Amino acid sequence: RTAEIAFGSPDSEEYVSLKDYEKNPQRMDFGWTSNNSVFAELGMDYTNVVKMIRKNGEPGFAWLDNMRKYGRMGDPPDYKDKRAAGGNPCLEQTLES
Repeated sequence: RTAEIAFGSPDSEEYVSLKDYEKNPQRMDFGWTSNNSVFAELGMDYTNVVKMIRKNGEPGFAWLDNMRKYGRMGDPPDYKDKRAAGGNPCLEQTLES
């Protein structure tokens, strides 16, 4: 088994619906191999993303600004990961590329 993560825009209907297997039945055999997340921003419209989350649990939300600001969320901002561009498949570790 392997794991991967894919990041996309919350404004991309195509990306947000990748795991809608009624809409994309051709992806059913392999869609489970990827954790999909959108880069979320405070105040964005969550409506379309939440509709898909209710349907199949994804995409998740990746808060890139927070990932860059905080080494640990309970601590003050330290910007240790200021070059973060994403994270590992479960998003517990930031990655620069």
